[in-house]
Amino acid sequence: MTSPQEQALRWTVGVNYFDGNTPGGTVYGMSPIGPLFAAAITEQNVETPAAFGGIYFDVTDKFTLSVEGRYQKDKLNQIPKVGTTGAVVTGLAATPLNASFTSFSPRVSLDYQITEDTLLYALFSRGYRPGGFNSGLVTSSAATIDALKAAVPSAGLTFEEEQLDNYEIGVKSTFMDGRARAVLTYYDSTWKNGQVSNSVPVVVAGTANLIPLVINNGEADLKGIEFEGQLQVTRNFKLSGTFAYNDTEIVSYGLGTGACIDCSYVWGSFAGAIGNQLPTVPKTTWSLSAELGDKFANGLDWFSRLDVMNQGAKFTDFSNAAEIEAKQTINARVGIRSDVWTIELFGNNLTDNNVAEAGLIGVDAFTFLAAPPNRNELRVSPPLPRAFGLRATYSF
Repeated sequence: MTSPQEQALRWTVGVNYFDGNTPGGTVYGMSPIGPLFAAAITEQNVETPAAFGGIYFDVTDKFTLSVEGRYQKDKLNQIPKVGTTGAVVTGLAATPLNASFTSFSPRVSLDYQITEDTLLYALFSRGYRPGGFNSGLVTSSAATIDALKAAVPSAGLTFEEEQLDNYEIGVKSTFMDGRARAVLTYYDSTWKNGQVSNSVPVVVAGTANLIPLVINNGEADLKGIEFEGQLQVTRNFKLSGTFAYNDTEIVSYGLGTGACIDCSYVWGSFAGAIGNQLPTVPKTTWSLSAELGDKFANGLDWFSRLDVMNQGAKFTDFSNAAEIEAKQTINARVGIRSDVWTIELFGNNLTDNNVAEAGLIGVDAFTFLAAPPNRNELRVSPPLPRAFGLRATYSF
């Protein structure tokens, strides 16, 4: 529900409800020793009721204060179905796991309409990611749990929500009699209480063990600028572009100065993540686009577009030892259209750039115990090759 929007003081309130079920999946494949069943099947259910609202007040004809909030409760249910051997899970291992996480996400913004065409804004927002389960602890002995809690007091069957606090300031402007538009934003965010995968060493009955679990001990600083612009050069020709610079730094990760599993795979030491960049996040990205089109005498439109997209280098994992290099992709299309149909010829990755799309660290299941200190691998998504095609659509 919303109040009349022409008033200086306005409000909105609402509710929503989400109910989702994931039956679970596994990994089948061929290995050097034959067919392989590589992952258990676990059913997951999520139920999320939420309520939200906002108050908006025009302090003056140029200055607006907005206060918004969202309260939600995430109810998680996890049911083991099939184990890693392919057999149906029974006994203690089949214990269903249940947990609830509540959060309140506020957002406060100040808008200042400098001129009719230029808006300056500042905002603070907070968001959450629900927690989850360390399901491997279900079958652990009491002695193992006690030893684990002695090493990590926060360790438990569930781990808590993580939080992102974001501060942002920006300007949105339209100029050149409406032919040009630009948006420039600076943000400074903090990732808090991050969910971090660990292998915690504990000694039980004189035997050393590495217990895998997730704990809330991650923090990172995220800063950057983002730009988006558009220029209508002529009635038929338009240019647009984007640019983003994203600087990230890990402040804490895992236990003390270590517990970085990626670092252990690469260096043989759990330390080494602090001060690194977050993986899979390029520092710079940019794009340029050009559109040209006009009408035929019979009323049909012809159009064309060229896109150049650049993604900077990005690390594959938290050790920052390997990276996917910068990648530039050029796409183009040209076509004709009426009010109801469109026919276009397109070409993707015209330069046939062969840089991988993404990469992540993995552990070879058959040789990982070989020294030194173990064997790991990089698993990459191969690039999409150059492709041409003809696309036709019809609306009715």
